[in-house]
Amino acid sequence: MAEMTSSLTLQRTPIPASALRGAAELLRSTLARGDGLQLQVALGPSRAWSFDVRHDPIEIQLLEGEVLVTFEGDPNDHVLTAQGDAFKTSRRGKVAVAAFRPSRFSVLSL
Repeated sequence: MAEMTSSLTLQRTPIPASALRGAAELLRSTLARGDGLQLQVALGPSRAWSFDVRHDPIEIQLLEGEVLVTFEGDPNDHVLTAQGDAFKTSRRGKVAVAAFRPSRFSVLSL
């Protein structure tokens, strides 16, 4: 099975709402195809990004930096601080990821 990776970078500069909607659509279409496809996201400090998990469960894995992950309906927030730390969803719902400092993470369909 070939692995395919897409990437998205969100910087401190303002990003038009249309670009964020486009990024969310890229994530939805990438994850909807399944087969272990992943999207890599880079967030600048104090930046956040959210998306809906509509299909298969996903895994968010920290590549560098430090992020806070919130999942709709989960009473706990999850802080990923070390490379390789991961958060997995088991159902549909909205996920929000916020960076405490410049960070990169992957979103992988399971």
